[in-house]
Amino acid sequence: MESRWPEAYAAWKRGEDPADVGVETRPAVSLRVGGTLERILEETPRADGGQTVVVVSHGSAITLGITHLLGLDPAGWFGLRSLDNCRHGVVVPGERVPGWSLTEWNVQ
Repeated sequence: MESRWPEAYAAWKRGEDPADVGVETRPAVSLRVGGTLERILEETPRADGGQTVVVVSHGSAITLGITHLLGLDPAGWFGLRSLDNCRHGVVVPGERVPGWSLTEWNVQ
């Protein structure tokens, strides 16, 4: 992206959604991936009151999905950096809104 669309890349780095390069907006990705995570978690049987679900994805997509689960604004909150390659994060059910707690992020 940086070499083929330098202006779009610069916009993306500033936290804007690149125009005219055919990419989804951050809010759209957050809703799509976050909604999929919610569906997977709802459909996974719980054994002994707990469950472990592993989801593999691109770093920015999973980061935006987690932003959705945590109830954060994907277009204006940049407190989570994109998950690096071969790293993981852990979310667990929370007792209060938004219903999830982030316990580990970008762990090797």
